[in-house]
Amino acid sequence: MVQEPGDGGADDAGDATAQGGCGALPDGWQLWRPLTPTAPEAALAQLHDIAPKTVVWLNETQQYRGPVTR
Repeated sequence: MVQEPGDGGADDAGDATAQGGCGALPDGWQLWRPLTPTAPEAALAQLHDIAPKTVVWLNETQQYRGPVTR
């Protein structure tokens, strides 16, 4: 799911259901949001630990993209 800025998400995704991000997760699913040391570094370092049935919360997705080349 991709959500546009200002569509009910929040900077603190402590509970995705409370933030309107993805609603209640089905049984057996978990939410993972990489945060430290920086979100992109955490995502890269912990990528191998992501289990099946995991929703990955990438807030501010522009932080995860490489440089734009034209």
